Amino acid sequence: MVDDADMGITEVIRGDDLIPSTPRQLLLYEALELRAAAIRSRAPLVGPDGRRLAKRHGDTRLSALRTQAFGRIAVGVTCVVCGGYLDGAR
Repeated sequence: MVDDADMGITEVIRGDDLIPSTPRQLLLYEALELRAAAIRSRAPLVGPDGRRLAKRHGDTRLSALRTQAFGRIAVGVTCVVCGGYLDGAR
């Protein structure tokens, strides 16, 4: 979270399996006098094996997806859908 604050990250999308740790993270932001990012939760993304998408599936950074078979528009649409930007909440 310190690196997020240092980079000016304002929004974070996390798997809903991490919801129980969110209050602790918000307390840490407060204790460190950092501005907390807005946190949205969603069901975890899964890989072809049905398991939560993780480093074991290879490079999952957006920059890596852009250079693979995924084009810039596909990555952007995925972020919009996964971030809940189409559900009327934003």
